[in-house]
Amino acid sequence: MLASTEAANVEKIVTRFLKSGVNPEQIGIITPYEGQRAHIVQYMAYNGTMRSTLYEAIEVASVDAFQGREKVRHSPGPAYHNLSSLINTVRTL
Repeated sequence: MLASTEAANVEKIVTRFLKSGVNPEQIGIITPYEGQRAHIVQYMAYNGTMRSTLYEAIEVASVDAFQGREKVRHSPGPAYHNLSSLINTVRTL
């Protein structure tokens, strides 16, 4: 299962995107496992610093669910040392 530290990092990144003006419908979080998906959704709903409805509008799903569509994506996995490296990665997607 996704560690709480990783879920916290996902929430921080998503919050940063939301604060910078990205619409929640433009954000997608890719995860291969249902347990990870449920943990991320629950973590953001209870621990996010913005309105919970913003986090609820973010799609958290498998790779197959996102295929052929464009969204700002974060896939839990490789550790990003800082948010700017993640944003640069997202811009190249």
